[in-house]
Amino acid sequence: MKTYTLADVIELVDKYDGDIVSFGIAENAVDDLVIEKAERALGLQFTSSYKAFLKHYKGGDIAGYEIYSLYKEGGEDIPFDDIVLQNLNYYRKNGFVTPEQLAVSRTDFGETFYFDYTQFRDGECPIYVMLPSEDCEYYASNFYEFLCKRIKESAGEEIPEGDQPIEKTEKAPIPQPIPFYKSFWKKLWKR
Repeated sequence: MKTYTLADVIELVDKYDGDIVSFGIAENAVDDLVIEKAERALGLQFTSSYKAFLKHYKGGDIAGYEIYSLYKEGGEDIPFDDIVLQNLNYYRKNGFVTPEQLAVSRTDFGETFYFDYTQFRDGECPIYVMLPSEDCEYYASNFYEFLCKRIKESAGEEIPEGDQPIEKTEKAPIPQPIPFYKSFWKKLWKR
């Protein structure tokens, strides 16, 4: 079983830069104050691997799918891929994630990748993917593994089975129902 590191991410980014991967550069990355402000707003501590990504690349995309990042300036001009904006104003507001989940990317196929903070330990937590069917599956043990798998999948590389440094959780967290449907069914059954 391989334990992915920032060095593995850097190697793949260098290999596929401009072709599949389009990440920022360290000179444009955010500092600790911006990270701490975002953590307070979300009520969650970012994982060590996600913080390292923010400090090294800031953000970007893999095969055109945004990896949510942070921006120094707030206000109305915040790009749509800001992790705080996406999670507070879209995912949590609409009931797509719980306060213990942090969405980090979404594909055009309806797959949403998120950190599961109910399993946060030693500065890391696993990433799950919520499929369009709303079923959730374990995806990666940390953010480095997530990035490496996404890059390899986009490049058509084979990902070895059993490549997780921590044991897979047998039962994925249950996604929360969308609030509209919950109130709709309550109204319907009261009649």
